[in-house]
Amino acid sequence: MLLQTSLLKDVMLMCADSNLDGSDASLGRKSLQMTEYAQLTQVVGWMQMNQTKPEIVIPKEDAVFWMDENGRWCNQYGPFAHKKIIDYFNRSIGKDQNGYFVSQDKGDVLEKVYFRYADTALHVFDVRTTVPPEIILNTGRRIVLDPEKLFIENDILYLCDGDDRIRFTDRAMMKIASMLEEEQDGLYFKSGKKMIRIPESGDCP
Repeated sequence: MLLQTSLLKDVMLMCADSNLDGSDASLGRKSLQMTEYAQLTQVVGWMQMNQTKPEIVIPKEDAVFWMDENGRWCNQYGPFAHKKIIDYFNRSIGKDQNGYFVSQDKGDVLEKVYFRYADTALHVFDVRTTVPPEIILNTGRRIVLDPEKLFIENDILYLCDGDDRIRFTDRAMMKIASMLEEEQDGLYFKSGKKMIRIPESGDCP
């Protein structure tokens, strides 16, 4: 019997939530837009091709999906539209010496797929205006915002976290706007009575 990977199972369960399963694709066509249906079937089909392997490692050149500069997952049909698939992929992001990947470790089965990205694989999706403020990444990770690690490049706000370059999305910029102030000599972060100038470049790779 062919090995059915846990990642494939999870994707199929997500498909089932939208009335799409592997045995009756017509149900999915009735409830999903055709582009979304095509995206789901492409991802599932790609996984099925590799389901006989106890260990799956796919180089980014062979991945059928990638991330654009705004942190959106895409494939040949365009940006992903299925929220559960998007959230699932975001939560699965990891990094090693070979780059960013999505994976699941199920003990004796490691599923790892390296992927391409236009700018960075890490994006700020939300900002909590607490004291101190906190940012929430696309991966779900929460980080206390250190304004000393902020920098601007090509009019885009980034945070350097170790060797990770994290980009603020448009939504996150709206949330953090009340903490920023523009002066003649540049953009500043307001931290209580302290004003911290945000440099025009950073040391992140």
